[in-house]
Amino acid sequence: MRRRLLVFISLALLLLVSGCSGEEQATGDSPGEATPSGEAVEKIIISGLPGGAVEITVEEIKAMPAESGEAFGITSSNEEEMIPFKGVDLNEILKLHGTSLADYSSVRLVAADGYSVEVPEDIIRTSPVYLAYELFGGPLREEARPLRVVIPGVRTLYWIKMLQEIQLISGAGVAVNSLYIFENLVEAGAEDVDLAAFLGLNEESRVTLIAADGLVKHETLEVADKSYYINRSGENAPEFYSPDIPETMYVKKVAVLIRGESAYLFAGAVKEDEESAVPGQRFLDLLAEYLATELVLNPGQSDEQAITAEELAAMSFSLTADGVVVE
Repeated sequence: MRRRLLVFISLALLLLVSGCSGEEQATGDSPGEATPSGEAVEKIIISGLPGGAVEITVEEIKAMPAESGEAFGITSSNEEEMIPFKGVDLNEILKLHGTSLADYSSVRLVAADGYSVEVPEDIIRTSPVYLAYELFGGPLREEARPLRVVIPGVRTLYWIKMLQEIQLISGAGVAVNSLYIFENLVEAGAEDVDLAAFLGLNEESRVTLIAADGLVKHETLEVADKSYYINRSGENAPEFYSPDIPETMYVKKVAVLIRGESAYLFAGAVKEDEESAVPGQRFLDLLAEYLATELVLNPGQSDEQAITAEELAAMSFSLTADGVVVE
């Protein structure tokens, strides 16, 4: 009888321990936050605010006064596309934290798949930035959730989906006063140029890439754990790329690369044909808003010369087997 009682007590204790262990696993080890129904809470992060980074849920955004209408975006093929949307103006959210987009020089949008894009000052000053939770009259598709950015009147490369973080960036850029010719600074046969080595980077740095068609992209080069290159072969050359970022972030036909006060000119991106020289006006058209009053072409080299913007426009750049000749 006593033996049976001991066995019964042992079994009861085992069941009790097992039950507690199962409860801990269900509550303590479940991945991410969840609603009572078991669904993950959709939320985004806004960093760079006066009080530090905050998290805001999509449900909180949906509870705010919404705007709806049609916005047109410019596709990569330069076609205009009208898209009905419903969402909240980012400035309405920023007001709750005592700030607005007017207090920042740019905004970096980061998606869950690693895609990111920096929206420059001229856009955030002139166009509203909407956080949309409906498109075409209905909720976002699963692959676009939790939010889709809508910025009317600009290229849709800024309309990122799967929004994960909004980084508010302060500080005005500096004017460019030094101009370099990219082709004359690299080996003639080099197909891939490592940007960290080329620019002498050993820490995170921001650059501006301007394509031959006028597309402008601001990128933060995270050189500690990512590699970035300029590819000089193929139909898209010169092309900015990295094996560590989505292909949608690549920039084709890079004509100008800006870092700090220096700009690197890519004659190969803007030449019309093999015979024609590139008029300096092409570079001035792309660079005008970034230039200082006084410029130096090829600083530190034997052909260094002080020039004005007007003199740059009057120059010609001929791409030869030995590099670029300036006349």
